[in-house]
Amino acid sequence: TRPLASVTVEYQNMLSKTTDKLTSSIEVRFSDDKEVVTRECDHETLAYCAIQLANEKNVRATALRDAGKVKEAKDLLLLNSVQLQKLESRYGDVIDGELAKELKRNARLNESQSSMIQDQTKWNSSRKAMRYEQIKNAAQQEMRVKSPPSAGKN
Repeated sequence: TRPLASVTVEYQNMLSKTTDKLTSSIEVRFSDDKEVVTRECDHETLAYCAIQLANEKNVRATALRDAGKVKEAKDLLLLNSVQLQKLESRYGDVIDGELAKELKRNARLNESQSSMIQDQTKWNSSRKAMRYEQIKNAAQQEMRVKSPPSAGKN
C-alpha cells in the first residue's frame, strides 16, 4: 500500500461563522494476482472512468467525422458501445443503480450515434447532439456521485 494523494481544505463555514478544516487521503495497492485485482477493484470508480474515457473517444469520433473519416468514427463509436455494454453486464448488479443506467445509456447512445453520423444531410444536427452529450458527460451533470463516509473534521 502506498499513499497516492492527500487533500486539506480550509473554508469559512457560513452557518457557524467558524473556519472549518477537512482532510482526506487516499492510498493505492498493486498486485500481479488477477483474482486479487478483480476482488479489490472499486467498480464504481471503474464505471465512472469508463464513461469519461468513452466520452473522450466520442469527441475523437466527432473530429474523425468532421474530417470525413466516417468509417473510422463509426468503428470508434461501436467499440465504445461494446466496451460500455461489457462493463454494465459484468458490474451492473454490484454498482449503484443510477450508475449502471448511465453505463447502459452511454452504450446505447454511442451505438445510435454510429448510425447517425453516416447521413451527411443530418450531420450538422447530429454533431450538435453529440457535442451536447459530450459536454454533459465531461461535466458529469447527470451522474449523482455519492459522498464518501465522513472522515470528520480536523
